[in-house]
Amino acid sequence: MTKVAIIGVGYSDWYEVRNPERPQYYELTFMASKRALEEAGISRDKVDIFIEGGVDWVNGRLISNMHTTSAMGTYLEDESQAAEDGLLALIYACLKIKAGTGEIGIVTSVYGGDCDLIFTSNTVFDPFIYRPLGMTYLHSLALQASSYKLRFNVNEESAAAVVVKNRENGSKNPRAYFKRKITIEEVMNSEYEIWPLRSPMIPKPIAGAVAVIVASEEVARRYTKEPIWIEEMKWITDNYYLGSKELYYLASLSFIAKRAYDKLNINNPLRQIDAFEIADVTPYHELMIYEALQLTEIGQASKHVSDLLNINLSGGTTCTDLSIASGLFKVGEAYHQLIGKEPYELNINKVLVHSMSYHAGASAQTHAILVLSK
Repeated sequence: MTKVAIIGVGYSDWYEVRNPERPQYYELTFMASKRALEEAGISRDKVDIFIEGGVDWVNGRLISNMHTTSAMGTYLEDESQAAEDGLLALIYACLKIKAGTGEIGIVTSVYGGDCDLIFTSNTVFDPFIYRPLGMTYLHSLALQASSYKLRFNVNEESAAAVVVKNRENGSKNPRAYFKRKITIEEVMNSEYEIWPLRSPMIPKPIAGAVAVIVASEEVARRYTKEPIWIEEMKWITDNYYLGSKELYYLASLSFIAKRAYDKLNINNPLRQIDAFEIADVTPYHELMIYEALQLTEIGQASKHVSDLLNINLSGGTTCTDLSIASGLFKVGEAYHQLIGKEPYELNINKVLVHSMSYHAGASAQTHAILVLSK
C-alpha cells in the first residue's frame, strides 16, 4: 500500500483573539499555507489534494471554507472540508493519497477568534435537556474532570503539576505562544473558573493557522532526503449523551490506541515510542489520556507526572491553544521533533500524536491518533 509522508509544515503568526489588528481568519490560512509550501519547496500548481479542517460555528460564519480553501490555493481545484479537528482533515488527505486520487496534499486548519466558544458551544448540545441547562463545552469538560478526580481521588496538586510541566516545556519552544513558566503555588492560589478547573488549567484560545504538506512515497523522496512517515492513523467518535458512558475513563481512545499498537507490534508504548503530543484540554484530561494510551495503570496517572518527561514537549494546548487547529499544531511539533528542529535536540525516532475534538465537551468526543516516524 502507498506510504504517505509529511514533507513540510507552516504556521501563521499567533494573535490574541481580542487583538483588533489581527488578520482575518482566511489571511491566517494563507500565511500558514504559503510557509508550508515554501518549506517543502513545492509550488501550488503541484498540489492536487486540498483539505481544510474547520467548523462553521467555530469560525463564526456559514460555509466558512469558501474563504479558507481559496486562501490555501484551491483556485480551479477540487477541495474538501472535514468539519472536525485538523488532525481528521490530515487523515482524510492521507486516505485520498492511499486511494490513488492524488500525490501531494495540503491540509490546513485555522482558528480566527471570531466567535465566543463558550456561548456558541451551547448549540452543540441537544435542545431538550442539555441546552436549556446552559451546558457548554467547558461545563461538560469540567463534569468529566470532576468524575475522574473523585473516582480516583486525584489531588489538585497533581493536576497543577501537569500545568507546570507543560508551561515549562512551552517556555523552551520558540513556536509556543505562552512562554511564561508557572509554579504549583500560583496554580493552587488562582481562582476557580468552574470546579475543579482553576484558571491556569483552562487553555486560552489564540488566533492562528497551521498547514501540513503530505505526499506519496515516490514524490516525498523526490523533494526531501528525510521524509517523516505516517505509520498508523486511527480515529473514533464516542457516545453523545453524558449519561451513556463512564466519564472517568476515555474508553473510545483506549480502543483505538490498542488497535494502533497491535498494528505496529507495540506492547510497551513508553519504551517503543519516544515522545507523545496529546490533547491537554485540561490537566485532568491529560492524566486520563495517559491511562487510555497505556502509559500508566488506570487511576494511577497522577502519581507519574514527574516521571513522564516525553509528554507534550511542545508545551501542548496549555501553551498554544488553536482550538480546531490544535491537532495540526501537534502534528507540526511532532514533525519538528523528528527532524531535530529547535528546541528539540533529542534522539526522537517515533512520536504519537493525539487530538481530541472538545467543542462538545465530553459529548461525542472525537479522538484521533497518528504515529509518525523517521
